[in-house]
Amino acid sequence: MSMDSVSEHEDKLRAMAERRIREALDSGEFKVDTGPDKQLDLEENPFVPEEWRLAFRVLKSGNYRPDWIELASDIENDLAAWRTAADRHFAFLRRRLDALTADAGGLRRMREEVAALKLRHARATTYHARMMDEINQKIHRYNATVPVTSLMRPTLSADEEMRRFADRLPAYLNY
Repeated sequence: MSMDSVSEHEDKLRAMAERRIREALDSGEFKVDTGPDKQLDLEENPFVPEEWRLAFRVLKSGNYRPDWIELASDIENDLAAWRTAADRHFAFLRRRLDALTADAGGLRRMREEVAALKLRHARATTYHARMMDEINQKIHRYNATVPVTSLMRPTLSADEEMRRFADRLPAYLNY
């Protein structure tokens, strides 16, 4: 391939990238905000081919994030919400049991209250397992779209996570 044909090829790629960026800007897919408070980031990524650097720079400056990065954020948010829901559930169970044992009248209602707490825990266990499955599905989608295998994430181990969840159950409710 001659130098002229390489240069011609690069020009075509650059023109195609610029056209795609213009179309995305025109359609409102992303907005480039370069007002007085915002500066264009001119740092070049050495792993991006030369012919794509301008396009990547414009996308980065416009705060455009690829789908796999958005999905990674969703996974992190879901994991945090999942853990928080489990923490709230077990804190509620402990508070209810503490209130029952502290109240003399609570001891008379103990059997009914324990049955209600066990039912609540069964529903929480189902919710916990369903959320774990949904997070694993997102992790599978993420792993299928992430551009570098070193960024892939392991899925949650259903057996291990459900064992951990069950281990947190207060002993009084575990009979």
